[in-house]
Amino acid sequence: GRPLPNVDVQLIQISDDPIASWDELSMQNPGDVGEVLVRSPMVTEAYYNRPGSTEAAKIPSPGGGVAHRMGDLGFMDDEGRLWFCGRKSQRVRTPEGTLFTVPCELVFNQHPIRVPPVFLCFVDLAEADRERVQDDFVIMKSLSY
Repeated sequence: GRPLPNVDVQLIQISDDPIASWDELSMQNPGDVGEVLVRSPMVTEAYYNRPGSTEAAKIPSPGGGVAHRMGDLGFMDDEGRLWFCGRKSQRVRTPEGTLFTVPCELVFNQHPIRVPPVFLCFVDLAEADRERVQDDFVIMKSLSY
């Protein structure tokens, strides 16, 4: 949807690292998936008694206040609408590119063979195991057509 009045929504390049200052930001190209960043008078300055969370999510904004890294991923279309693609913590990085949960779920939900909901879990695997898991995924993908 469209951002609310008095809420500035921008997309920054996806990173798991803290961003200490506005100068360190890399804005995402229009149409590309990025992390949602919001600035507004209603954005809190810090998390209560959670300095690590504050460092990870809050960026001092030029002119005062802070910008908040939402942890959500999305893209803006040509009409200024924000499209949600999933949570940053749930993205899956592969050699072919990053997979985002919401677009992946749409593919599975539209498949003609309907099965009960399945919860997939991706974990950080050793390099040898990654190849095995990717081979299994390719086999599953080829069987689904």
